[in-house]
Amino acid sequence: CSACGRGRSGALRGFAGGSADSDATQLLAGGGAVGAAVLYDIVGLNSGQAGMYSDYAYLLLVFGTAATLAGQFVRAYNDNEALGADLAARVQARSRELESTLAEQGELSVRLSEASERLRARVDASAKDIRVATRVQQGFFPSAAPRNAHWDSAFAFLPATGISGDFYDFYMRGDKLEGLVVGDVSGHGLASGLITVLARSIFYRNFYELRTRSLGAVLEAINSELIAELSTVDNFITAALIRVDAGGGVEYSSAAHTEIVYRGAGKVRAAPLKPKGGREYKGPPLGREGLEAPYTSIRFSLRPGDAILIYTDGFDEAKKVDGVPFGVEGVLGEMPSAPEGDASQMLDFIIREWRF
Repeated sequence: CSACGRGRSGALRGFAGGSADSDATQLLAGGGAVGAAVLYDIVGLNSGQAGMYSDYAYLLLVFGTAATLAGQFVRAYNDNEALGADLAARVQARSRELESTLAEQGELSVRLSEASERLRARVDASAKDIRVATRVQQGFFPSAAPRNAHWDSAFAFLPATGISGDFYDFYMRGDKLEGLVVGDVSGHGLASGLITVLARSIFYRNFYELRTRSLGAVLEAINSELIAELSTVDNFITAALIRVDAGGGVEYSSAAHTEIVYRGAGKVRAAPLKPKGGREYKGPPLGREGLEAPYTSIRFSLRPGDAILIYTDGFDEAKKVDGVPFGVEGVLGEMPSAPEGDASQMLDFIIREWRF
C-alpha cells in the first residue's frame, strides 16, 4: 500500500506540474490534488489507516487559491498602472502637439495681420495716387465750355472711374472758338489716362501749326506722331476733330470715332451726320502702325439753332434697365426732345434721360 501511495503521489505531482501554466490550470490542479487526497484517505481508512491527506490537501488548496487570486490582483494592478502611464504619456504628447499648433496659428495670425496692414497701406497709397492722378488729368482739360456771340457749347465729362480714357479740348483764340476735339483711348486705367494727356498735347499743337491745311491732313500728321509714341503699347485712339468759323461753317474729320448726331433748328428728328451718297469718310484709329490710310474731312454749315452732339462710345454702350444698350438709337431718340436754345440745357436733358 505504501508503494501504491508513492505511485499515486508521484502521479499527483506530475499532474500538478503539467497543468500549472495558468491560474485556471493551477486551480484545476489543486482541485485534482484534493480529490486524489480524499480518495487516498478513503483507501487508507478501508485499510485501517488514519485519513490526514485530505486535510492537508484542502489547506494547500486554500493557500493556492489565495495565492492565485493575489497574483491576479497584482497583475491587474500592474496592468492598470501601465495603462494609466501610457494614457498619461499620450495625453502629454497630444497636449504638446496642440500647444505647438496653437503657437503656429498665433504666429500665422500675427503674420496675416501684418500682411493685411501692409496691403491696406498700399491700397490707401494707390487710392491716393489715383486721386492725385485724376486731379492732374482733369487739370489738363478745360473746366468750362466756351460761349460767345457765334457759338454756344457745353460738355459733360463723366469717367466710369477716376482716371478716364476719354479726352476733350476746345481750341480758342481769345474768345473766338476755332475748333474742338473729342477722343477716346482704348483700354482702361492709368495707362489710358496718361495717353490722353499726351494725345491732347499732340492734337493741340498740330491743330494750330497746320491751320491752313485740311483736317484730314492734320489727322495724318497727328497719326504719324502717335504711331511713334505708342509703338511700345497696345493702345490706340479714336477721335472726332472739328474746325468752325464765325459764319457757321464746320469742317469735320473722324478717326474711327462714333457718329456725330445732328438736329436742325425746329426739327422733330435727329440724324447721324454723314456725307451725302453714303461715301466712306472715316479714317482708321490713330497710333497703330500698319493701319495708316488717308484721312478725309467733310464740310457743312450750321444755322442758328442747329445743334450737333459729339460723344464717346461709353455713352451709347451703356445699358438701359432692360439690359439693352442705349445705342445711337437712344441718342437719336432723346435729342429731338431736348429743349432748344441753350446748349447746356439740351445736354443736361440728354444726360438725364441717358441716366434713366
